[in-house]
Amino acid sequence: MTGDADDPLLSRMRKTKDARFSAAKRLRAKADARGSAIVVLSVFAITASLAPIAMKGLTALDETVALMSSLVASLFIFGIAARDKSPSEAIAAHVLRINARALNALCQEYELALRTDSPAYPDQEAMRGRYQLLIDSCAFSHEDLDYDVRGWQRRLAVWLDVHLFSVVAWFVSLAIPLGYVLFWRS
Repeated sequence: MTGDADDPLLSRMRKTKDARFSAAKRLRAKADARGSAIVVLSVFAITASLAPIAMKGLTALDETVALMSSLVASLFIFGIAARDKSPSEAIAAHVLRINARALNALCQEYELALRTDSPAYPDQEAMRGRYQLLIDSCAFSHEDLDYDVRGWQRRLAVWLDVHLFSVVAWFVSLAIPLGYVLFWRS
């Protein structure tokens, strides 16, 4: 009986399972970040649109800056909404998590069969077939950044994938009115 560390099928099952769990976690965070970005930018766009009405004594330039701020925030809201694909990341995360759980169960079954001293050695072709069936049954797949990248490179890649667009949207939307108030108007 070979050790489970030497078995390439078990190693592949573990890597795929870990990548699917990682993808599910990343996609869930991405969906949450986009949702919060849309809420914040919507509130900002509404506030920038209503500021000229609520505040008296604004110059034409003040009203133009409020209008431009509202327009930029609205464009980012449109960009976030357009980037969301159907089905959304939340649905893909759910499907990948279910598939990762099934892969985990198969991986544990195979690992247990490898470790026991029973004469019934697990049939690798049958396990490979079940593994391939689970892979084929999932409508979504993980990305390369969920697979082999480790350490700070993975954390950076995940952060950029999940948060970069939201942070840029917030920064650009707030930079116009803050820059105007701090530098232009003073």
